[in-house]
Amino acid sequence: MVLMNTPMRVHRSCLLFLISATALRAQVGVEARAPTPYSRTPDFANVAYGPHARHVLDLWKAKSERPTPLVIYFNPGGFSAGDKTWIETYDNASLREMGLARGISVATANYRYAAQVPLPTAMLDCARAIQFLRLHAKEYNLNPTSVIAAGSSAGA
Repeated sequence: MVLMNTPMRVHRSCLLFLISATALRAQVGVEARAPTPYSRTPDFANVAYGPHARHVLDLWKAKSERPTPLVIYFNPGGFSAGDKTWIETYDNASLREMGLARGISVATANYRYAAQVPLPTAMLDCARAIQFLRLHAKEYNLNPTSVIAAGSSAGA
């Protein structure tokens, strides 16, 4: 492997470059485009899962007498852009529709941007959204032991 024969200072330089580029990208902190309108209205919209204005989630409940599994989607955007409504983009609406058709509830949640709070706070926000839904599983008819997180790019 080529990297094994390169001096350690080259590795550190590359790492510093990546960290700097990520920090610069995070300074944008604005949404690249306006929130996309949903093609299907959530059963629960803008549910607060924490104290910050971006701590909100939307939930579509699968129709079932028994508690359902849950897929929670987190949007892309490099932790510096994006919105929970982006589930409508990149063919992720089909993820929601396929889940609901198979008895799986689907949620999507916002997280704070890296320009607002240091990393890894955005990831902790995602964990907090999952914890919230598991804590309130009975209220939403969810199976708290059957939760999957999904997303793309920063949301993955």
